[in-house]
Amino acid sequence: MILARWTAPQRRNGGGDKLEIDPDGSYRLERFTGITRVGYFAGALSDAELQELNDAIEAAKAEPVDRAAAPMADGGEAVVTGAGYYMPTRGATTQSAQHAVLVLLRRLAMDLTRNPIAAVDVELLPAEQQLLVRHVGSEPLHLERATLSLAPGTGEPHSVEASPDGRIPSDDTAPQADWSTHIALGPEAVGDFQVYADFLLVGSGATRPAQVTINSYAE
Repeated sequence: MILARWTAPQRRNGGGDKLEIDPDGSYRLERFTGITRVGYFAGALSDAELQELNDAIEAAKAEPVDRAAAPMADGGEAVVTGAGYYMPTRGATTQSAQHAVLVLLRRLAMDLTRNPIAAVDVELLPAEQQLLVRHVGSEPLHLERATLSLAPGTGEPHSVEASPDGRIPSDDTAPQADWSTHIALGPEAVGDFQVYADFLLVGSGATRPAQVTINSYAE
């Protein structure tokens, strides 16, 4: 039985993020929407983090429950705690204990990316007009596809399809570890702009879409 599960949809490419926490504090995180790091993660909460989550869940369960409320937040998130108990996040006020659990799980899902198992770090290099993608974690991963959309400060967004040499760490398409690759953004990547990077990651027998959004501001 899990202590808590948090899931959130991914609007652009149909993927999603999922965090599962066991009663002993061990967790598994699949985060595929982010600003720097996406992929698979695992580890354990600190004693303080685990106590905070337990206290928040117990306080939420003690609140009156509106059974007519759907177990989804406005962003499409879902929270399950204990033996299939759906946290009624929709309609809960920001002062409620139920909402506090949602906020806490959102925060954990962002913070826990410090323990990668199979993930990629993405760094914007404005001066070089490139995106640096680097594998992190103990398990191999393959970058199958990368599609970049740039939204400059002026003009309409456009797409740049990464070439094979720019998106695959080597000629071998099998998942690998400890690789990095540069992807050219094109001459339009100047001044203030935003990059939407849609990746297809292959590892451990699974293929998952991932999305990273990065902003660049001219000095």
